[in-house]
Amino acid sequence: NGNTHITDTMDAQYSIPYCVAVALGGDPNDPQEFNLPAIADPARAAIAGRVSLEVDAVAERDRQDSGRATAPLRIAEGAAVLDTSGHTIETGVAEAIRLLKEQGLELVK
Repeated sequence: NGNTHITDTMDAQYSIPYCVAVALGGDPNDPQEFNLPAIADPARAAIAGRVSLEVDAVAERDRQDSGRATAPLRIAEGAAVLDTSGHTIETGVAEAIRLLKEQGLELVK
């Protein structure tokens, strides 16, 4: 879900914006990242607040056809940019690549 108003652990676990914020600024493998002290972090809330979800017509068609979808991610100098929304998540290129690899994701040109 696209909820950015996180009030408890359950909200945090199911919020894509919050999970993106954890992946960019925390340790997604640490359960403490989903407890109240971490949820209350204003920096994390600011990152989550900049994440938006949009249905991409091509991705939705592919998901319906194959049962899976892809999300394009363009990495630019000094920032990672989601192609479908154009919103920038400020992080270094090397850090963005490290985070992708850490999550078992690969870059495809």
